Amino acid sequence: MRLLPSEAPARLPDQFVSPMLAVTQSAVFDDENWWYEVKWDGYRAMVSQTERLRVFSRRGQDLLTRFPELSRLDDQLPRSLVLDGEIIAWRDHHDSLERKTLPVGKAKGSLVFVAFDCLYAHNQWILDHPLMVRRTILEEAIAGCPSILLAPGIGGRGIELLAAAHRLGLEGVVAKKKDSHYHPGKRSRLWQKFFVHEKKMLQAISAEPSGSGWKWALWDPVHQRVVAHVMAPETWKKTPWDASPATLDPPVWCEVWFRSQDTQGTLRHARLSSWRHD
Repeated sequence: MRLLPSEAPARLPDQFVSPMLAVTQSAVFDDENWWYEVKWDGYRAMVSQTERLRVFSRRGQDLLTRFPELSRLDDQLPRSLVLDGEIIAWRDHHDSLERKTLPVGKAKGSLVFVAFDCLYAHNQWILDHPLMVRRTILEEAIAGCPSILLAPGIGGRGIELLAAAHRLGLEGVVAKKKDSHYHPGKRSRLWQKFFVHEKKMLQAISAEPSGSGWKWALWDPVHQRVVAHVMAPETWKKTPWDASPATLDPPVWCEVWFRSQDTQGTLRHARLSSWRHD
């Protein structure tokens, strides 16, 4: 593909480029001017392939030290590339990488780099080319690379994709304006993310002071354990308790939204949507 001249940033392609970030929104939408991709729950990574392979974290740390398995990309990728994407663990289906508990270099399943953008190709920066042009270049660049997956996506149909992500147990959807440029280190409304949420009824069984409010312990009758701690609603009037933990008797029934629940019942990113005052 012949590229038009592009304004080059003041950095070499083997140096770290801070990734562009999406704004969190509540309600997904359909729009033919937007491109929709699955939101993966892994490690955001910037891959630079010039004279040597480098893989950076979102904050510029060396991920090849943590995931040496990715060094095989050096033999698979052509030179003169900077890619943006996500490192995930892959078995028969997508498995998320637990950021805090994953041992160094050990993941459940094979590591795969899911590429969703190309920042540098054909010996020039292409940040100010439209998203869909960059995606075409990306697709050509990674063709035949078994350790890289082109991020699947669809034009115009965000509502449908979010419903599919929900059914498959994936994290959510990212919407990107088709004609948008890439803005390193910027959180932009040109990229918007929408999370899959589930809800269930739980019991708040105790409270403890936290900052200027109270934090509730949420009990799951199915798993028979506390599965989350959440801040009490600001509209909930303070009790006459002193600044010490207290049992809620009777418990307060709550409707709780959350992103996911592990096999032990622990909720991820739990928040209260409603509660019952008895």
